[in-house]
Amino acid sequence: MALSHQQRDQIERRVRAAGRQPDPREPRIARPRDLNQRITGKLARTHTELTQLKEHHQLLLPVLAAKDDEVQRLRHQLSTSAAVPDQRQGDDALGVVPLPRR
Repeated sequence: MALSHQQRDQIERRVRAAGRQPDPREPRIARPRDLNQRITGKLARTHTELTQLKEHHQLLLPVLAAKDDEVQRLRHQLSTSAAVPDQRQGDDALGVVPLPRR
């Protein structure tokens, strides 16, 4: 458990008041310890986020594959229908068929 600077200062004042000097190495030890705790916490959050992203990726892969199959099917359907000319003429929506020209 890391102490805040304020807590350390209070402890040092109490130790001095008791007539003992605090260990001068303690601040040099505390700084890397605090940094290590922050880095460890960040690493844990990054690991959790990466795991969630991997799970999301695994869920989306089949969806993307299905969409790609659909696009390929539609492209194939479009290319085959474009190769065969449409024999119908006129406006099918209104049921009007033009008369042949003479």
